Amino acid sequence: MLAISAQRNRVKQIQISKVPVITGLGVNSSNASVYMCNGGKKVVVLNGHTNTVTTIVSVPNCGFGLNVNSPTSQVYVATFTPNVTVIDSQTNQIDAIFPIDLTGVVTVAVDPHSNRLGLVDTNAGELEVLDAANGSVLGTVAGLSRPFGAVFAPGGHTALVTEESGNDLALIDTDNFTVVSRTAVGNFPLGLDLNPSTHLAYVVNTNDNTVSVVSIP
Repeated sequence: MLAISAQRNRVKQIQISKVPVITGLGVNSSNASVYMCNGGKKVVVLNGHTNTVTTIVSVPNCGFGLNVNSPTSQVYVATFTPNVTVIDSQTNQIDAIFPIDLTGVVTVAVDPHSNRLGLVDTNAGELEVLDAANGSVLGTVAGLSRPFGAVFAPGGHTALVTEESGNDLALIDTDNFTVVSRTAVGNFPLGLDLNPSTHLAYVVNTNDNTVSVVSIP
């Protein structure tokens, strides 16, 4: 794992384990804990202040989908079992396991304001929205063109999803579970994030080495 100092822009390489695979990653900003899926069998917890591994939580079949709700200190890990394993970031104990009907979740989006989860399954072409308190499914948006990255706008009423095959960014109404619009971006868009202050979304386009900046209403 590489850690970059925001103050000095210096890179520090941190040895996590002997298993050379790290997939999902999330940070609890309230206590600086970093969570990573390692080798598909466990979640490694890193102390962000000391850059040392503090504990390991057994989460079989964990993958890319992992995110943290810092205000509630809940860590959500989507697995290929399939389920969403919920870890308490204060104790690093498993709080709950939510069964889901998606077998290939690659992204978990979290909205602290509405306490909603957004699960993206690329192969199924779906975004599924869950109540993070109990794992109940609130609704599903199907027919997406190989979706991958996802992020909620604050409040959880809208979500942004990158579509690999469509080379676009989809704006989704997560109250009515419909696609509102699509904006063309670069080739093979994957990761994205949203700056809620400026209403600008940043999309990483893998195949042409570019970042698209999209203004969100």
